Amino acid sequence: MKNTNNAILRIILLVVMAYHLLLGAVTFLPAETAIKISRPLFGMVILDSGQLFYMSRLFGIYAAIFGLLMGICAIDPQKCRRLLIVGSGLFYIRAFNNIAMTGYFQTTFGMSMTRIWQCIITLLVFGTLILVFLPKNENK
Repeated sequence: MKNTNNAILRIILLVVMAYHLLLGAVTFLPAETAIKISRPLFGMVILDSGQLFYMSRLFGIYAAIFGLLMGICAIDPQKCRRLLIVGSGLFYIRAFNNIAMTGYFQTTFGMSMTRIWQCIITLLVFGTLILVFLPKNENK
């Protein structure tokens, strides 16, 4: 069972890694390309702005680094338990932030409630899956 749980956790972490690396890469595309694909990928209508583009690149760097960290955790989840707990916590924080920002997402980015809740549920599911499949602490 332990090997099965580790294999499932590794798959989850690799999916998280791939998504966050893709998210990070999108922010480094030319602005018009990133704006075009933000609607189908994220359900957002984004207006071209030098300030927004700068901030999105910063976000993209953090997203890519988070993805890399989750990929590193996939190599040996037992050694990365604490980092996985932090990663799970970040998913929960992002979910609760999205709940708090629901109105803002609707008015500023034209996101539908369905899309917003899809994002929130996805964040909660990934945060929970990491905790469910987290290896037991063998140091006890």
